[in-house]
Amino acid sequence: MAGEKELQQTLVYGALMYGLKPDKIEIDIATRFTKKNYPTLTLENVLEAFELNTTGKNWTLIEPYGSFSNLFIGKVLTAYEVWLRSKTLREIKALPEPVKNDLISHEEAKPMLKALAKELKKIDLKFRINNKRQK
Repeated sequence: MAGEKELQQTLVYGALMYGLKPDKIEIDIATRFTKKNYPTLTLENVLEAFELNTTGKNWTLIEPYGSFSNLFIGKVLTAYEVWLRSKTLREIKALPEPVKNDLISHEEAKPMLKALAKELKKIDLKFRINNKRQK
């Protein structure tokens, strides 16, 4: 997560989205809480979490009930983390199967395998001849 000042600004912006005007102490408490409990979230993630919560489309709308509390912030950011994991999973599942263009059929492989077997026999014969001479 970015610096404390940037996080504070992001949290204030998030609070303003809900018509809340937190005071300095509320923002300080919220900053410490967010840094401690959501260290992997970026500022963009925090902002996106507040924005997505306002729509109520991705999870049930979490109401602040007039207070920019850690309880409210925690519920929003936890809902965001769950949504983000499920989104990532959906994206992984939606990936198309890799195209296997370099595969050949069994019939195409037969002549190649026969040629390879002949070469291996030649190598084996040369190996045996060379080993007998060295003894």
